Amino acid sequence: MEKMLTVEMQIAERARKTPTEAITNLHQFIDETLLNISFDALNKQGASGVDGETWKGYNEQRVERIPQLLRAFKSGK
Repeated sequence: MEKMLTVEMQIAERARKTPTEAITNLHQFIDETLLNISFDALNKQGASGVDGETWKGYNEQRVERIPQLLRAFKSGK
């Protein structure tokens, strides 16, 4: 089993403490580091998404796109 990130452990602990409540505010846990780690964990040989984007194509502009993705997430877009 892979070592869980601290942020993942915090989310899991919150879920354990309040199992009948939904975790509605994940904004505090999501940051560029987590998005980059999550992106690295994706299947690099997987099929493109519904938008036609491949891992390789996204990775080529990753430095610009991860911060854009985070801003869009935090703003609710």
